[in-house]
Amino acid sequence: MATGQKFHAASRAVDGGAAASIGLLERALELMEQEGVEQVLLGGVDSLVNDTDFARLGRAGRLKGTDNAQGLVPGEAAAFVRLTQNPEGKARVHAAIHGVGLAQEQDSVLSERYSQGRALLGALRDAVNGSGPSEPDIDFVISNGNGERYSGWEQLIAR
Repeated sequence: MATGQKFHAASRAVDGGAAASIGLLERALELMEQEGVEQVLLGGVDSLVNDTDFARLGRAGRLKGTDNAQGLVPGEAAAFVRLTQNPEGKARVHAAIHGVGLAQEQDSVLSERYSQGRALLGALRDAVNGSGPSEPDIDFVISNGNGERYSGWEQLIAR
């Protein structure tokens, strides 16, 4: 491995788009609670710097250009978080996951209709239901924005 580290046998790489890793939160908790795993690195890497994706996005009219000012800006990104049930006392930043909401948008970016953010809104509502903080308690929202019109609309709805 490039990191020089030995990873747990349950470590996996999954494919599934920008939100695929959120579906693995339950598995991460199971590993920590039932299998004695002390920490889980959960994250994602997205790359739109390849001929196949460029061609697909170009055919769909989704790339930013002179004829599409609100199109997608191709690039690469990665983000990872370290999950543990026993944070170290010296750790400077602690965050807690109080709720997760998942939903699938019916009007995807490749459909005939623009996304209206209904799935995003439903996922946000699900995330704040239960015993954790309620909507007024939320001070900080993390979301992805790729430059496309639908993404801006969805983020506006979320806020």
